[in-house]
Amino acid sequence: MDWKKLKAEYIAGGTSYRKLAEKHNVSFHTLRKVAAKEGWKKLQDETRSKAATKIVEIESNKQADRMRRLLSVSDILLDAVEDAVHKFQAGELLLDKNALKALSGTIKDIKEIQNIKTQLDIEEQKARISNLKRQAKEDSEGTDEIVITVEGGDVEWQS
Repeated sequence: MDWKKLKAEYIAGGTSYRKLAEKHNVSFHTLRKVAAKEGWKKLQDETRSKAATKIVEIESNKQADRMRRLLSVSDILLDAVEDAVHKFQAGELLLDKNALKALSGTIKDIKEIQNIKTQLDIEEQKARISNLKRQAKEDSEGTDEIVITVEGGDVEWQS
């Protein structure tokens, strides 16, 4: 029996010990013993964890690239707005009320763009808040009572 092949197939995921035993015509109990001895489940969990970490890393990099591009474009737009404002102040550019309103709206939009939090940042903040709430709950469930036990001999208290 090629146990390395079965081990690799199990670790890759998508199958159970029983299905793997049936597929390769091997005793379920034998397969389970070999798997337990070699720690297949732990290896499968580690592989899944590494894969999940890699997926998060890839998505994080994509999100960071999008943010970089968005900030780059907003910088270009801000330069154009700034140029228009300077030309308006110098009298080189005539702007009507609607154009001024559009420029101020653009400035507001640029400010919002440059303060955007990524979805991963938001999820990380939610996880931290959840963890802090859990820790606070655990702390509050404790008792405020302090018990001191002294064994043998005389005890002298000083405050």
